Order: sequence, then C-alpha cells, then structure tokens
Amino acid sequence: MRIGIALLILFLPAIIVLHELGHFWAARWLGIELTEFSIGLGAVLKKWHHKGIEYSFHLWPIAAHVRPAIAKRDSLGAKKPRLVQNHPVWHQLLFLAGGAIANIRFAYVLLVVRGVSEGEAVGAVLRGSVVELGGWAGFLAGRIGAALFGLGGAGAPLPLLAFDQQLAFLSLSFGLINLVPVPPFDGGRILVILLRKFSKTRD
Repeated sequence: MRIGIALLILFLPAIIVLHELGHFWAARWLGIELTEFSIGLGAVLKKWHHKGIEYSFHLWPIAAHVRPAIAKRDSLGAKKPRLVQNHPVWHQLLFLAGGAIANIRFAYVLLVVRGVSEGEAVGAVLRGSVVELGGWAGFLAGRIGAALFGLGGAGAPLPLLAFDQQLAFLSLSFGLINLVPVPPFDGGRILVILLRKFSKTRD
C-alpha cells in the first residue's frame, strides 16, 4: 500500500490534533486537571485561559499537545485529587489511551460513511467496517512487530485504497503506533503505570 505524500502533508497534522483532542476529552470526562492545550509549534498566534487551562495556537499547525497538571502538594501537604497521578489506575490508562481511541473511532466513522454512501445496508456496513479495521490492525501489527522486535512478518499486503480509506488507515496507524509499549509513545507510559501497579500488588 502507498499513501501519497500530499495526504501525509495535508492531513497528518489534523490526525495529530485529533489524537490530542482524544486525550483532552478523556481528561475532561474523567475529571483530570489539565494546564495546557496547544495546537502547532513556533511563535504564539493566539493565547487565552479558560477554567484554569491555557489554550494556544502557534504559527506552524503541525503538532498539538495536552499537558496534565504537575503532581504537587498544596501548602497543607494534602494531595490534590484532580491530579492525574491521584486518579484510579483505570482513569490514568483511559486518559493515555484517549488519543488512540479518537484516531480509531475516526477511522471507523470514515469507513461507515463510505459504506453507507455506496448504498450498503447499515448493519452490514457497521459489521464490515469492524472487519476492515481488524484486517488493517493485523497488517500494522505485523509491520510494527517486524520493525521493532523482529517478530513474524507483515502478512499479506493491503490492496490499493481509495482516498477516504487511506485517510482512515492513516488515522488508525497513528493511533495504534502510539499504543506500542515503548517510550516515548503513550503505550510506553501505559506500560510504566501497569508495571508500577503490579509491583505494588506483589508488595
């Protein structure tokens, strides 16, 4: 499969922003305190504060960033409950996985819209989109495993994809790659949290 350079240049930044929005939405839903949400790199074009969060747009819209509040104690030494480190482990894991979840859901929606627009039955489209995503995920797992760990092969190559399918594949790829359990990906941070949890359980 080949993804065009134009597609990467035009839409990868949007996929990255969507990913960070996934973290943002997860944090807001779970009640995790955030301090910053920024889009872009370089000089600040616009900055404002709302409910304790600093929002900013930068000159080059090629990245995004969500920053949770830094772990610290107040003057009385009591823990602040909204800090991400003081939330239950499943909250921390869901916050870290929120970006990948947003990417995967976007890919699924694109495939569903494509199927419905082609006149297929809604039920068949919903099921078929899951199967298609599963096939792509298997393909990506083979490629990632072979590249990082020397495990297995890449499996059968994907057929040529239409534009909307390529965009869905790009979003799925970005989400799954971020779940790889190595630094600096979200998956690496998830692994650290799980290892700490299991070590405490054993103690």
